[in-house]
Amino acid sequence: MRRVRRRLSILILKLQYLQPSPKEKMFDLLIPILFLIQVALVVACTITADKDISTDFAYGKELKSHWVRLMLIFFKEFLLLLISPFLPCLVALVYCTICLRCSRFVRNMTRKIALYSPEQFGPSEQIRILRHKAQIDEVLKIAQDIFSVPSFCLMLANTISCYTTLGCYLLTPLQVYQLMAYSVTGIISFLCLVGTLWVAGALPVELNNLKGTFYEKVYLRCIFFGFHKEQSLWREILEKPDFVFSGCDILFYKRSSILAAVGTLVTYTVLVINVQESH
Repeated sequence: MRRVRRRLSILILKLQYLQPSPKEKMFDLLIPILFLIQVALVVACTITADKDISTDFAYGKELKSHWVRLMLIFFKEFLLLLISPFLPCLVALVYCTICLRCSRFVRNMTRKIALYSPEQFGPSEQIRILRHKAQIDEVLKIAQDIFSVPSFCLMLANTISCYTTLGCYLLTPLQVYQLMAYSVTGIISFLCLVGTLWVAGALPVELNNLKGTFYEKVYLRCIFFGFHKEQSLWREILEKPDFVFSGCDILFYKRSSILAAVGTLVTYTVLVINVQESH
């Protein structure tokens, strides 16, 4: 636990030196919006919930006071919705913020390389880029070490939430308050799943663009100006394997995974409908 805290402190310190992404402002707005959605949903569920639900929440004891029933339903629903999907969504926002900053840093490096002419992109400029690359590699390594397990649990929880929502819609008759709760939970879980894959999957794309731009400059420099002795610098960035965020080295966060996730949900829906019709 101490090691994780120390690594997290180092990560936060290093992220302060990375330029924030403009998209982070959108995340700042999402936090109060999510809280307001939760409160509004809890209030709506409390008003529309059946009286029997208070008995279930009270472990079989019938509550005579109307206000006590309302308070019990309110706090129970608030805690349930806080655990899922809103707390996982907050973790996803933090994770996506880190991914956005790293992607922006890599994108800025690519733009700087593109501004150089092949003649100007000499050893000193290449070494400067490699130093920046080493800096971002260290940040990525720490972030992967810290968020490998949490991100895996996050993706798994969102996936299960989507399946559960679909199953309840297709197989179970729902009351009004249940319909509202499942709808919001399913939509937020799906958006959280897709959004995390999209943002985290942008990093391999940016790193690949960086490699391509770097190679283009050094290749033109080599064939036009004959600087063959600089090949050792190329290998530092070109021969290194592409970095991809992952969850426990089981799930790899690429944008192509979005199609796989959506396809799996569609397949699951079709199977449930077929099973329901067969019965």
